[in-house]
Amino acid sequence: MASGSLQQADEDATALTIVERLGDMLPLEELWRGQEETARWLHIAYLSLHDFPDVEAELRQNAVSCRQQQSLASNLISKFKATGYQILEDLIPQVRDAVELQDAELALDTIEMAKNWTAEMKEEATNTRDRYQKIIMDVNKNISTAKKKKQEVISEKQSLEQKAKMATEQKKLIEEKKGKYEEERKKVEEELASSKKKAKTLEEKHIKDDIDDDSRDPLTELLCPEPKTRRQKRKGGGGVLGFLGVTKIVEIMCDTEGKEREQDRKDREEVREQITKQREEMLKLSSSETSAAEEMIEKQAILEKLKNAQDMMGDESSLLTVVQHLAQVDAQLQRCIDFWEKMDSVLSLLSQKTEKGNPYLKKVEDERYRVKYLKTLDGSEKFWKAFGALCGRYVQITSGVEGKNLYAFLDGRADIMTKEERKKTIETLAEQLGGTAAPAIQSQ
Repeated sequence: MASGSLQQADEDATALTIVERLGDMLPLEELWRGQEETARWLHIAYLSLHDFPDVEAELRQNAVSCRQQQSLASNLISKFKATGYQILEDLIPQVRDAVELQDAELALDTIEMAKNWTAEMKEEATNTRDRYQKIIMDVNKNISTAKKKKQEVISEKQSLEQKAKMATEQKKLIEEKKGKYEEERKKVEEELASSKKKAKTLEEKHIKDDIDDDSRDPLTELLCPEPKTRRQKRKGGGGVLGFLGVTKIVEIMCDTEGKEREQDRKDREEVREQITKQREEMLKLSSSETSAAEEMIEKQAILEKLKNAQDMMGDESSLLTVVQHLAQVDAQLQRCIDFWEKMDSVLSLLSQKTEKGNPYLKKVEDERYRVKYLKTLDGSEKFWKAFGALCGRYVQITSGVEGKNLYAFLDGRADIMTKEERKKTIETLAEQLGGTAAPAIQSQ
């Protein structure tokens, strides 16, 4: 008999210890921390994906799923709270009445009802855990998408940089070619100016010679007659035949003057041809220079287009940051899964505690057994009371302003935020993650 009393005392002490540690067994603050930090990490990642709308859209969908799951979890714990209080306020008093009436069947039926309610809660807890697992899978897909996008951006940027390098080199060659054309054109311009000056000098000399021809004396005309063409041009008529048998000196003089006139004609003709050729070369060089300028404009446009393409691709380092943030989301969601696994264990314990005294009901008509049963029922009642209080505390926190605002960023417009505004918001969130403690949730 003494041995039985000691055993019962040990059981009671164990029950009391478990009641006191129920808050540790069911760490609802861990669930809150996990949900809170999940939202903040998602918010930071969301702001970091401004330049990558496809990855941002996938992340947003995951954030929406997390928001929905947080709401479902809050509603479920609220339901657990209601169920716990219903068992505490309705079923346990009903069991007490049945025991007082020595109606074992009624007591067992009521306990079975509590057991079924507990089993339903367990099933819902398991489903919630599975939904969190699904979200984790989606988040990991999001991580894979971000990693893949990062590699695509790096590869595309390398390709654009190579194209930009080639375009820059081509532009440089065109600039050199344009400079060469410009130098050649200036040289030809100088040569053309020189030729024009020479042509002017020759023309002035030719005019002077014509004036001098008009003033030739009769003896010079007789000794050295002008060529027929010049006489025709000057007088319109034929020349006078030279005297026969002139001296050798006179012949040399006449021959020299004729050669000078012929050379003068050739010089003027050569200069005219040279001027024509230089003008043609000038036109050609000007055309080449214009083409080179057009090519430079085209290459510059290509360079600007490539630069714009690079700028529009965004900073791939932000994708690496997002991958790191989503890894944190994964870790926080795992905390939520751990909680729901613990919830499963706690509900199993509550079910066991509720059924613990059932053997005593076989002899409910015996007062000794009734007392023992009611004592075990007291222990079960303490468990359900602590459970309901914990759930109530969680519901109170998550239904407040802080809990509702965790996903407010999904209703905002991140696309209209400036780069500085996004940076400042990220810094604020990072500070909250580093120093914000979740509200303490303790059994009441």
